[in-house]
Amino acid sequence: ECSIAQSLEALGENAASELSYRAALTRGDYANETRLAYARFLIRQGRAAEAITLLQAVTPANPDSLFELGRAFWESGKPAEARAQLERSLALDHRNVTARLLLAKALRRLGLVDEALKQEQMAKEIQGSMTSR
Repeated sequence: ECSIAQSLEALGENAASELSYRAALTRGDYANETRLAYARFLIRQGRAAEAITLLQAVTPANPDSLFELGRAFWESGKPAEARAQLERSLALDHRNVTARLLLAKALRRLGLVDEALKQEQMAKEIQGSMTSR
């Protein structure tokens, strides 16, 4: 059902996609994967606040769910909460360039420019090491 929901979204059938996600959640189909996919859908729909509840239910938390939770907090205008979740995500996967760059944005919003610059530099170094392979 989750893959059907993703296909429906790709076809622009957002209402049908959402119904499929909800049906999959009700049945408990691959609960964590479905929550994560549905949360990403909600964020893309501009409904990040709704995604937060879904992402907080992913257990155990993993780098992807924590990144998406940080992203949802960021999109909801909560940079301090975004920072906390992005730092948790990076503790589990320190090479996530996107998480580092979003963390830098949150740090800047919080007035922590030096810390933001460090995150941006680390992201550049990681990206450079990945492209030089």
